[in-house]
Amino acid sequence: MALMLSIASLAGCSSAYQQIPSDNHGQRVKSLVLHFTTVDYAESLHALTAPGGLSAHYLVTRSNDDSAPHTDATVIQLVDESDRAWHAGESYWQHRSRLNDHSIGIEIVYSPHCRTLNQPTYDEQLCQFPDYDPAQISQLISLIKDILARHRDISPTAIVGHSDIAFNRKMDPGPRFPWHQLYQAGIGAWYNQDTMTALWTRFRQSPLPLTLLQQALFDYGYQIAITGQPDEITRNALAAFQMHFVPWQVSASPDVATAAAIMALLKKYMPEKFASVMQRYEQHATAPVAANTLPAGLLDTTISQPAHFVLSRWQAANQLQLKAGQDAKVSLRLNQQTVLSHVLSPGQTVTVPLSLSSPLALLSIDTTSPVQISLPYSTVTPIKNADRDSTGDYRDPAVIRGQYYGDVNAGVPAALQNTLALLHALSRADMDLQTPVQRLLPYFKGNGRSKCTIADLLSRHCSGYGRPPLTTTEGASGRVSHTPAMWQQVVPADVLAGQKPDIETAKTGAQAPVTALLGQLVRALTGQSPAVTLDTAYGKVAPTLPVVLQTLSNQGGYGATLLYTPVLARQLSLIAPVPPTVSQLAGPDSFWLAISSGGVLVDPAAGLATWLSDDKPDDKPDDLYLQKIYRN
Repeated sequence: MALMLSIASLAGCSSAYQQIPSDNHGQRVKSLVLHFTTVDYAESLHALTAPGGLSAHYLVTRSNDDSAPHTDATVIQLVDESDRAWHAGESYWQHRSRLNDHSIGIEIVYSPHCRTLNQPTYDEQLCQFPDYDPAQISQLISLIKDILARHRDISPTAIVGHSDIAFNRKMDPGPRFPWHQLYQAGIGAWYNQDTMTALWTRFRQSPLPLTLLQQALFDYGYQIAITGQPDEITRNALAAFQMHFVPWQVSASPDVATAAAIMALLKKYMPEKFASVMQRYEQHATAPVAANTLPAGLLDTTISQPAHFVLSRWQAANQLQLKAGQDAKVSLRLNQQTVLSHVLSPGQTVTVPLSLSSPLALLSIDTTSPVQISLPYSTVTPIKNADRDSTGDYRDPAVIRGQYYGDVNAGVPAALQNTLALLHALSRADMDLQTPVQRLLPYFKGNGRSKCTIADLLSRHCSGYGRPPLTTTEGASGRVSHTPAMWQQVVPADVLAGQKPDIETAKTGAQAPVTALLGQLVRALTGQSPAVTLDTAYGKVAPTLPVVLQTLSNQGGYGATLLYTPVLARQLSLIAPVPPTVSQLAGPDSFWLAISSGGVLVDPAAGLATWLSDDKPDDKPDDLYLQKIYRN
């Protein structure tokens, strides 16, 4: 026992060991993250020090804050720099995740003025961002200079905002934060103006393709997939980048100024990556323009250098294929875990099983030679004996995480068939839901119909056949917008008829005016009926109700078919709010497609699409199976 105590005493005293310093080490701190608190000094301090709450290494106050014990802006240290503060949350920057582990966080007392606008179809926040307090920024600059003197591994490109490292959920420090002023004080990164101007001129003549813009954003540090589509993740990343480097033009769109700015940054701080992207750009700029076609599957592309893709658990199939044109050493990682390290011979195809255990997964591919990667969308499997409830009645059909519950012989409602066919036709024509109906149907005019878009038809906001007998409000564009109460007063698909359909019309199966208009739009775009359009789009797969519901759950894809683009999927989710009568089934990303006999509730994040034939789930406990399955 005495010997053990002696050894323990020696181990606890580092000065007892011989010291031979090694140069082979680095500092823990690699980045600096700036936040705003959204509240005043008193509330900020409470939030950052209360037990079980958040924290940051420093808090920078503002001048003349009535809740503060002092009138001047000042710096307060809350956590020692050697310790881990809880400020970043789920985050990623320059190939590192969990930035709490290797960053210093600074909270700045700052409050944007936001209010929620209750729109007829959705709630929207309107925010105003005041200027930052100059004295506060002066204190912040002094603080950062001190930090950088102590932590030499923090590079200029690693001084970032919370919105840069978590752009899908955060927007601080906001578009009014003076990043350029910090750069002028020797802090952080900024592009050379002459370089940016030259690239802007070049990209105006021949735009930087979206795939290369995504590649450039990823190379700089953002966790973004190279999809070639302006999906929600891409738009969020663009907005974060624009707030940091193009704050006068925050549009979340891939514009020329944004492309020039990110490429100018790469040229200044990461010249090898700039050269790689520009080489591909020059090849693209001189290549012939291909016809507008939709990708085959979730991924269908050739990879010749490291690439990264963000996969949705419920949209991706459970295996992908790799095919080499020549000898290629391929490494495949899923969430940083290696799932394949293999040398492919020319013409060899390898099937790789995927197991996605989280809602989103990062797929990383590295190869020494070009390889083709193919990953289909998930498909549907009917569940036996799951089509009826305990009374023998058919359940409302539903696709839940790749499994179909309901009558496999149920037909696809005309309104749903016409909607999907139109989404496909619009994708092929490179149009979106803001296309005016009159552009495709010249006879659709008079009584304000010229202002009616396809989005208005799908969301039941524009009649074209006289106003419905409901309370309405006029928007700035002159459109008719129904109050949310309409969902409880009338079947959504009947709104455009201007009246309830009579029994005889219902018996003959006549389509409601909006359904007929959707069909006419499909014919105008394709020259075919909606049914033939869908049959052609799906190819060998019959567009049955299970397949259609799975396509909606996948946000437009099924197997090797992409029926409509992510742009349209995003627009659809914004114009189609969930009615209160089915809100107990809905998640935050759900949307609703109205059809004459009810509607389809879609929640892509949860892998759910269900046709609720009577606008609401049944009240009987054993008929609430959707809620049980969906919530577990």
